[in-house]
This record gives sequence, structure tokens and C-alpha cells, in this order.
Amino acid sequence: MNHLQELQKKQKRNTRVILAMLICVIVFGIACLFAGSSNMSFSDALNALAGKGSAANVRIIWKIRVPRVLAALIAGAGLGVSGLVMQTTLNNAMASPSTFQSR
Repeated sequence: MNHLQELQKKQKRNTRVILAMLICVIVFGIACLFAGSSNMSFSDALNALAGKGSAANVRIIWKIRVPRVLAALIAGAGLGVSGLVMQTTLNNAMASPSTFQSR
């Protein structure tokens, strides 16, 4: 196996891993829209997501659950980017927040 074939094989594997992670994020994000302490059924939540149904259910979905999912996605992306910046800046793949601690 030459170098180009090995690189293509790694690239395919990385693409599959990223795609699998993206699918997991989407599935769990959608699942979080339907999870909560209210006694809302799945069909009630779907109706509320479409803007139909009772006013309380629509308010719960659009004022609580959707912002919660969006905040989690933004926070996770921010933490990922900050870790990438730290590792790239320090040229150290093992860099972590404790790298900057002074004694």
C-alpha cells in the first residue's frame, strides 16, 4: 500500500466518523426537544413544534426546549473551537486548560 492509498483510507474513515457524530448530534438534539418534566405526549410535542396545539405546549417547546438545545449546541461548539485553538497555538496535541496553570 502506498502513501496515497493510506491517506485516502484515513480520509474515508475520518469522514465516516464525522458523519456518525453529526447524525448523533442531530438525533440527540431532536430527542432533547421531546424530553422534559411536563406531561406532554410525543404527538403534543410534534404539534407544538409545528406551532399548533395548546398555548402552554407551544410556549414550552419554543421558549424552553428549543433555546436549551441551541444553547447546548453553541456551548459545545465553542468548547471544541477553544480546545482546537489552544492545541494549535501551543503546538501540543495534549494541551488542556491545566497547561496554563502557574505554580
